[in-house]
Amino acid sequence: FKKEAFPKIECNRPATLKPLLYPDDNSIIAIATDQPQKKDLGIPQLSLNDPVEVADFILKNILAWNGAN
Repeated sequence: FKKEAFPKIECNRPATLKPLLYPDDNSIIAIATDQPQKKDLGIPQLSLNDPVEVADFILKNILAWNGAN
């Protein structure tokens, strides 16, 4: 589903040396990483080491996507 157009959180570990899919994929709404990017990417950066933060982001945005603010 990587190339499907639906809201996604990109998981990135800079130690893998793989480039970000964002901003080439405009469906990515946040990046979860173990090391924050050094520059502002214009979307939220979440900590892979904080599953509560990631879960809260998902729950908040699911409600927004469903129009149930």
